[in-house]
Amino acid sequence: MKRKGRTRPMRRFLWRAVAAVILLGVLIPAVVGPVIGVAAGLVALPFVAVIAALALVVLLIGLSIAGAVAAGIIGLPAWLIWRASRPKDETSDGKRTPELPEDGLKRRYLAGTLTHTEYRDEMLTILKGQFSRGEIDVNEYEAEVEHLIRASQNADRRRPRSRALHPDGDQ
Repeated sequence: MKRKGRTRPMRRFLWRAVAAVILLGVLIPAVVGPVIGVAAGLVALPFVAVIAALALVVLLIGLSIAGAVAAGIIGLPAWLIWRASRPKDETSDGKRTPELPEDGLKRRYLAGTLTHTEYRDEMLTILKGQFSRGEIDVNEYEAEVEHLIRASQNADRRRPRSRALHPDGDQ
Protein backbone atom coordinates (compact mmCIF):
# COMPACT_ATOMS: atom_id res chain seq x y z
CA MET A 1 0.00 0.00 0.00
CA LYS A 2 1.11 3.31 -0.95
CA ARG A 3 0.85 6.20 1.21
CA LYS A 4 0.33 9.20 -0.93
CA GLY A 5 0.25 11.74 1.82
CA ARG A 6 3.68 11.04 3.25
CA THR A 7 5.73 10.71 0.09
CA ARG A 8 4.52 13.90 -1.44
CA PRO A 9 5.97 16.18 1.23
CA MET A 10 9.19 14.19 1.09
CA ARG A 11 9.37 14.58 -2.66
CA ARG A 12 8.71 18.24 -2.34
CA PHE A 13 11.43 18.53 0.26
CA LEU A 14 13.89 16.61 -1.91
CA TRP A 15 13.03 18.67 -4.97
CA ARG A 16 13.38 21.86 -2.98
CA ALA A 17 16.68 20.67 -1.52
CA VAL A 18 17.99 19.80 -4.99
CA ALA A 19 16.75 23.13 -6.32
CA ALA A 20 18.40 24.93 -3.42
CA VAL A 21 21.71 23.14 -4.02
CA ILE A 22 21.53 23.97 -7.73
CA LEU A 23 20.56 27.54 -7.00
CA LEU A 24 23.34 27.93 -4.42
CA GLY A 25 25.74 26.27 -6.82
CA VAL A 26 24.94 28.96 -9.35
CA LEU A 27 24.56 31.91 -7.00
CA ILE A 28 27.61 31.38 -4.79
CA PRO A 29 30.12 31.53 -7.63
CA ALA A 30 28.18 34.41 -9.18
CA VAL A 31 28.35 36.42 -5.95
CA VAL A 32 31.57 35.17 -4.40
CA GLY A 33 33.51 34.94 -7.68
CA PRO A 34 33.72 38.68 -8.34
CA VAL A 35 34.56 39.36 -4.70
CA ILE A 36 37.34 36.79 -4.81
CA GLY A 37 38.35 38.09 -8.25
CA VAL A 38 38.63 41.65 -6.96
CA ALA A 39 40.59 40.47 -3.95
CA ALA A 40 42.84 38.39 -6.18
CA GLY A 41 43.25 41.39 -8.48
CA LEU A 42 44.24 43.60 -5.57
CA VAL A 43 46.77 41.03 -4.45
CA ALA A 44 48.11 40.53 -7.97
CA LEU A 45 48.24 44.26 -8.86
CA PRO A 46 51.59 45.01 -7.16
CA PHE A 47 53.18 42.02 -8.86
CA VAL A 48 51.84 43.16 -12.24
CA ALA A 49 53.14 46.68 -11.59
CA VAL A 50 56.62 45.41 -10.67
CA ILE A 51 56.73 43.17 -13.73
CA ALA A 52 55.62 46.07 -15.97
CA ALA A 53 58.28 48.35 -14.45
CA LEU A 54 60.97 45.73 -14.98
CA ALA A 55 59.82 45.22 -18.56
CA LEU A 56 60.03 48.99 -19.12
CA VAL A 57 63.56 49.12 -17.71
CA VAL A 58 64.64 46.22 -19.90
CA LEU A 59 63.04 47.94 -22.91
CA LEU A 60 64.86 51.22 -22.19
CA ILE A 61 68.18 49.44 -21.73
CA GLY A 62 67.66 47.61 -25.00
CA LEU A 63 66.79 50.82 -26.83
CA SER A 64 69.82 52.63 -25.41
CA ILE A 65 72.12 49.81 -26.44
CA ALA A 66 70.59 49.82 -29.92
CA GLY A 67 71.00 53.61 -30.07
CA ALA A 68 74.63 53.37 -29.01
CA VAL A 69 75.32 50.73 -31.64
CA ALA A 70 73.58 52.83 -34.31
CA ALA A 71 75.52 55.92 -33.24
CA GLY A 72 78.74 53.94 -33.44
CA ILE A 73 77.91 52.58 -36.87
CA ILE A 74 76.79 55.91 -38.30
CA GLY A 75 78.61 58.41 -36.09
CA LEU A 76 82.11 57.00 -36.10
CA PRO A 77 82.60 57.20 -39.88
CA ALA A 78 81.00 60.66 -39.90
CA TRP A 79 83.35 61.83 -37.15
CA LEU A 80 86.36 60.37 -38.96
CA ILE A 81 85.37 62.14 -42.19
CA TRP A 82 84.86 65.41 -40.31
CA ARG A 83 88.18 65.04 -38.52
CA ALA A 84 90.02 64.29 -41.74
CA SER A 85 88.47 67.28 -43.53
CA ARG A 86 89.47 69.80 -40.83
CA PRO A 87 92.52 71.91 -41.48
CA LYS A 88 95.56 70.82 -39.56
CA ASP A 89 96.42 72.79 -36.43
CA GLU A 90 100.06 71.87 -36.70
CA THR A 91 102.62 72.11 -39.47
CA SER A 92 104.24 69.01 -40.90
CA ASP A 93 107.15 69.16 -38.43
CA GLY A 94 104.75 68.92 -35.45
CA LYS A 95 104.98 72.56 -34.33
CA ARG A 96 101.90 74.70 -33.98
CA THR A 97 101.22 77.20 -36.73
CA PRO A 98 102.33 80.68 -35.80
CA GLU A 99 99.58 83.00 -34.62
CA LEU A 100 98.67 85.82 -36.95
CA PRO A 101 99.10 89.32 -35.53
CA GLU A 102 95.42 90.16 -36.03
CA ASP A 103 94.42 87.07 -34.02
CA GLY A 104 96.39 88.24 -31.01
CA LEU A 105 95.02 91.74 -31.46
CA LYS A 106 91.42 90.46 -31.57
CA ARG A 107 92.03 88.34 -28.49
CA ARG A 108 93.38 91.34 -26.55
CA TYR A 109 90.44 93.50 -27.68
CA LEU A 110 87.88 90.88 -26.61
CA ALA A 111 89.67 90.46 -23.27
CA GLY A 112 89.24 94.19 -22.68
CA THR A 113 92.91 95.17 -22.58
CA LEU A 114 92.49 97.40 -25.65
CA THR A 115 89.97 100.15 -26.31
CA HIS A 116 88.24 100.18 -29.65
CA THR A 117 90.36 103.09 -30.89
CA GLU A 118 93.59 101.27 -29.97
CA TYR A 119 92.31 98.13 -31.67
CA ARG A 120 91.35 100.08 -34.80
CA ASP A 121 94.70 101.91 -34.99
CA GLU A 122 96.76 98.74 -34.52
CA MET A 123 94.58 96.86 -37.02
CA LEU A 124 95.09 99.62 -39.59
CA THR A 125 98.84 99.35 -39.02
CA ILE A 126 98.70 95.58 -39.60
CA LEU A 127 96.60 96.04 -42.76
CA LYS A 128 99.00 98.66 -44.12
CA GLY A 129 101.92 96.28 -43.53
CA GLN A 130 100.13 93.40 -45.29
CA PHE A 131 99.24 95.66 -48.23
CA SER A 132 102.79 97.01 -48.55
CA ARG A 133 104.20 93.44 -48.52
CA GLY A 134 101.67 92.39 -51.17
CA GLU A 135 99.87 89.85 -48.97
CA ILE A 136 96.49 91.46 -49.72
CA ASP A 137 95.35 93.41 -52.76
CA VAL A 138 93.70 96.84 -52.94
CA ASN A 139 90.13 95.50 -52.83
CA GLU A 140 90.75 93.43 -49.70
CA TYR A 141 92.56 96.36 -48.04
CA GLU A 142 89.71 98.78 -48.78
CA ALA A 143 87.07 96.29 -47.63
CA GLU A 144 88.86 95.72 -44.31
CA VAL A 145 89.38 99.46 -43.73
CA GLU A 146 85.71 100.15 -44.47
CA HIS A 147 84.73 97.36 -42.09
CA LEU A 148 86.87 98.91 -39.34
CA ILE A 149 85.39 102.37 -39.96
CA ARG A 150 81.82 101.01 -39.80
CA ALA A 151 82.64 99.15 -36.59
CA SER A 152 84.08 102.35 -35.09
CA GLN A 153 80.96 104.30 -35.97
CA ASN A 154 78.78 101.61 -34.38
CA ALA A 155 80.97 101.57 -31.28
CA ASP A 156 80.68 105.37 -30.99
CA ARG A 157 76.88 105.18 -31.22
CA ARG A 158 76.65 102.49 -28.54
CA ARG A 159 79.02 104.24 -26.12
CA PRO A 160 77.32 106.25 -23.35
CA ARG A 161 77.80 110.04 -23.46
CA SER A 162 79.40 110.30 -20.01
CA ARG A 163 82.18 107.92 -21.01
CA ALA A 164 82.78 109.76 -24.31
CA LEU A 165 83.54 112.96 -22.38
CA HIS A 166 85.82 111.23 -19.87
CA PRO A 167 89.45 112.47 -20.25
CA ASP A 168 90.82 108.90 -20.38
CA GLY A 169 88.16 107.68 -22.81
CA ASP A 170 88.85 107.35 -26.51
CA GLN A 171 87.27 110.16 -28.57
